Amino acid sequence: MREGVNMLVVFSEDLLYFVLRGLDSRELRCAALVSKRFCQLVGNPYIWRYLCETVFGFDHSLVVDKSFDWKLYYREKSAILQPLNWVSLDNCGGDLKPLPRQCHGAAAVGNKIIIMGGHQFQTESYTRYSDIWCFDTDLLEFSLLEPKALSPIPQLSRNRLVTINNIIYSFGGILQSKQKLNTVFKLDLQELTWEALQISGTVPDPRCDAVVVSYQEKIIVYGGSVSDLIFPSDLHVLDTKHKIWQKINSSNSPSERIGSNGVVIEDKFYLYGGGLYSKEQRKFLNYYKEVWCLDLKTYEWTLLHQIQTDIGPSITDFFNCVAIGNHIFFEGGWYSGVYVFDVI
Repeated sequence: MREGVNMLVVFSEDLLYFVLRGLDSRELRCAALVSKRFCQLVGNPYIWRYLCETVFGFDHSLVVDKSFDWKLYYREKSAILQPLNWVSLDNCGGDLKPLPRQCHGAAAVGNKIIIMGGHQFQTESYTRYSDIWCFDTDLLEFSLLEPKALSPIPQLSRNRLVTINNIIYSFGGILQSKQKLNTVFKLDLQELTWEALQISGTVPDPRCDAVVVSYQEKIIVYGGSVSDLIFPSDLHVLDTKHKIWQKINSSNSPSERIGSNGVVIEDKFYLYGGGLYSKEQRKFLNYYKEVWCLDLKTYEWTLLHQIQTDIGPSITDFFNCVAIGNHIFFEGGWYSGVYVFDVI
């Protein structure tokens, strides 16, 4: 291989690009070791875009930002296409672990997962929790956190947690009394304190089941369920540094929906799914298999993709999703009343 590549040194750059784009990733790595010039040629995004188009079947006319890192994308895509295996952790950590629950808040801080609240359906009512747990992914064990409560820790579920600078923020949710909240709580893991923040500005209506993500030192809140089972398609931004809420009025926003979810990748917020729910008929009238993108610098929405075929997630409501590099993983959720447990 190396001898053949050495012979190409005398060829023109255009011809070298033509030859290099016919190599696979292993051969490209070998070519990069030949010389400094070849290392630069192999690093050209054009080479890796062509490889992505060839291996993953992308349309060559696909328009993307010129700064897009195709080499990194190839590495990520290749990694996630490897066989994935779930590992049960039921027997880890001894007897100290949370009670069974659902609709709790969860967020990651380094190698730890923080779990707060949630509820369990018992007989004909919900029992909501106010406990806070930490799961260490290295030690595979739970610990119960008992922060100094500068504000009462409520029995709360259907709230959302996000992490900013190793601090956990909780927004919204519903209390044991069925009252919905627009309170922002702050959990400082270093000081181990819990407090309700005093925030000015245009505060969102109390709600639960909102889509909440973090971006730099801001918390982005989209939609949710407010009073009278109304599901607004509104957008609010909290500046955690100055503790000010701002309501964003943007054109071409998604229609009203509930059960959607989203992630932030670089300066973009990607929103998928959700459905139109009728409280009178007590059922979903429509499901949205579409991807929206919010530019977090301009706060303008763009409809990126509507899934019209069987390719793509069948789930649309109350699923989990997480960003890994430039890819979004979808897990669980439900569609047309059927729960699913797949990973997309």
